[in-house]
Amino acid sequence: MQWFPNLGTRTRAQRGKNRSYSLRDEQRILKIHQELDADPLQYFSGAWAILQRYQKLYPNAKPVSLRFIGRTLAKYGLSVKPKVRRTGLSRYLHYPEMTINSLGKSLLEIDFIGKKFITGRTEPVNFIAFSLRFPRKLTHFQRIESETADEAIKHCQNFFRRFEKPQVVKLDNGFAFAGSGPWPRVLNSMVLFLLKQKIIPVFTALRKPWNQASVEGANSIFSRKFWNRFEFKNLNNIDVRLGHFNDSYERSTGYQKPKRLEGRPKRFVPKVYFIRKVYEQTGTKRGYIDILKEQILLPKTYINMFVLAEWRLKSDKLFVFFEHNKKATKIRTLPFALNPVVKNKVY
Repeated sequence: MQWFPNLGTRTRAQRGKNRSYSLRDEQRILKIHQELDADPLQYFSGAWAILQRYQKLYPNAKPVSLRFIGRTLAKYGLSVKPKVRRTGLSRYLHYPEMTINSLGKSLLEIDFIGKKFITGRTEPVNFIAFSLRFPRKLTHFQRIESETADEAIKHCQNFFRRFEKPQVVKLDNGFAFAGSGPWPRVLNSMVLFLLKQKIIPVFTALRKPWNQASVEGANSIFSRKFWNRFEFKNLNNIDVRLGHFNDSYERSTGYQKPKRLEGRPKRFVPKVYFIRKVYEQTGTKRGYIDILKEQILLPKTYINMFVLAEWRLKSDKLFVFFEHNKKATKIRTLPFALNPVVKNKVY
């Protein structure tokens, strides 16, 4: 027996508020929400997932908006209140979001998910997460053997073949992504792989997970809607359910692989970017940032602010930018040569 709220008892004010939509539209939305919730192979029943299902079930009907779907769910107590983003703080600290978003026409965030364990297995289970931020939305998870550069490269290649290759990739500063051993100014195999793919790597600020808001949010959904939802018996059981979860997530975002990707620059210039918060150097009281085991001094007026460092590998120069009023201003330029150990690999 299907349950629907009493739609016939709305006040005149309520009926007038959404006069462009009918009671039938609300009924359809509530029915789809109920069906998605009851389907064990569906993990999402929010506005995006409902919209995708609505368009398939009623292709000739009057289109409904995400806003209307969200209002309908909220009206009957069926929506989950989203977390409030700390946009004010990042703007106050001059986080260079506009500059980063202008580096390419597509941006992908990549991160490892914290190690998981299942009953009867002492070895941890490892996962990698991909979150495409623009121009399309896509989130994808994959079980991996270990949190290493080799595994990250292998699964990046799989992601690029199956979905699309981005122009910019954001990474954290973990060893698999940024590890360079004891030497300064060294790039590891993961970064070299991205550069050979003509992809610009952007490293997030140290110890600032909110710099990866999209993939961090996806990791939270992974734990809540997938990992904590089931009792997994073995790795095969995980892989099967993860395939269903990825399919459901993909449908909920409405992702479609483009037939033709956005054009790439004809001449790729190898660059690596670093988002950094400026700290105070002990003794001198000057500001500084850390780039691959090198301290870069900056005026103390920038302490506690964010900056974006651009490393141009062919010219052996580092440029430090400060974003203010949606405009990036260069505040320092200095020589920054790639370590000879990997210089030939880049070129």
